Amino acid sequence: IFIRYKDYNFSNLYLIAYSVLLIDSLSTLGINLSIHQLISPTYKYELADKDVDEMTERAEMLEKRRNVKMIVSDKDKEDLRSNVVTSYQIEGLVKSFFFELIFNLLFALLFIIPLLSMREKLDTQR
Repeated sequence: IFIRYKDYNFSNLYLIAYSVLLIDSLSTLGINLSIHQLISPTYKYELADKDVDEMTERAEMLEKRRNVKMIVSDKDKEDLRSNVVTSYQIEGLVKSFFFELIFNLLFALLFIIPLLSMREKLDTQR
């Protein structure tokens, strides 16, 4: 059923925008779960190792630029590695999904406001 754009009110437009973002978040969750749990369960460890290497490289660059000694201990590296791995476990992916839902509430609102103002401008021009 097609309804003219003029017939949409704020709540309808907001519900449509949020529904689209919700579908996007659900599909992203499904893809992430399949990648990190089914297809390649070791991929999260590769990502963690990459992040640790990047952190070490950044610390070395800062040491050279600012002429200071930064201490990156093995404990720091292991903490970062375990945090990255945890974020790609099922609990971490579901947790990030719920954060996305909250962000999507705000993003849908920011998306709807210009649409409503454009509609008002079009209505006044007619």
